[in-house]
Amino acid sequence: MFKKIRCFYWKKRDQGKGKQVKLFALIFLLSVILMGTCVGLKIYTWVNDSKMYAEEDSSLASAEDGNGGLGDINDIDEDIDSDDDEDDDIDDDELLDQWAKSSEMTREKIEEKLDLKNMDTFLGYMSEEAYDELLLQIYEVCKEKNETSVKRLDYQIVSEDAYLVTSFILLGDGSVYKTDYHMKNGTVVFVETGYTEEQVYELKVEEERVQQEALLKEQEEERQRLEAEKKAKEEEAKKISINLESGKTYNFSKKVKIKTGSVITSVKLNGKKIRVKENASSMKFKLKKFKKKLKKKKWNKLVIKTDAGGYMKIKFKVKK
Repeated sequence: MFKKIRCFYWKKRDQGKGKQVKLFALIFLLSVILMGTCVGLKIYTWVNDSKMYAEEDSSLASAEDGNGGLGDINDIDEDIDSDDDEDDDIDDDELLDQWAKSSEMTREKIEEKLDLKNMDTFLGYMSEEAYDELLLQIYEVCKEKNETSVKRLDYQIVSEDAYLVTSFILLGDGSVYKTDYHMKNGTVVFVETGYTEEQVYELKVEEERVQQEALLKEQEEERQRLEAEKKAKEEEAKKISINLESGKTYNFSKKVKIKTGSVITSVKLNGKKIRVKENASSMKFKLKKFKKKLKKKKWNKLVIKTDAGGYMKIKFKVKK
């Protein structure tokens, strides 16, 4: 067998794979050693566990023979006494607290006892815990006043930072309470106000009037801004710039540059049209190109028009 292994190794060595065969053999040997170690440890652990269980069984058997299989009665009595002592340690105040929690009013019980109108709208921005706390405060007030009708009025005030929301609640006796809810920390406060339902309605109307005036003012400012922008654009579209000035004299070699904010519709020199490219907003030409149309000793008139209503008229003279 060893001869076959040596022949196999020599063959691989001749093929240039001798190092790979040695590495594989080393890995295989280490794997066998590791597996043998694991199996040995497993057998050793199993033998020790078997001995330990055998010793425990023998000790239990000897204990049952000594006590008749009933164990230590005194230990049982001590356990019972300790349980009784723990029961005696419960304070009466704790029992009262437990009873109070069990009899505490829940949302369902409050909704059964009170006639709530529009109150569920609080859940649109109020947490469940804060809403339950609010109902409990309302129930305590209604219980003192012997009232059952509770209605949320259609008016609320939101602070500038949008954290504090104030709402108004009408009870059956006509008294108005306000609810301050802080959306950041979740606190809710329920206190009575000196308002009547009509006064709360007047507050709502006044606030709506102020908001409407502010809205109209904002719309008017926006309209004026848009009109100013439109007018500025129209003026910009009508604007015509040219490198000629009225009342001056220029050489025939002068290059004229025209630029507008819209499309040039016509250019006339001394009443005669100059060809303009379609949809062009600017153009360039030399005066000598229109030498026949120019007057040498008299004023020449150059008229420019645009589709936005732009108009410009320039008088100038030419010289050689």
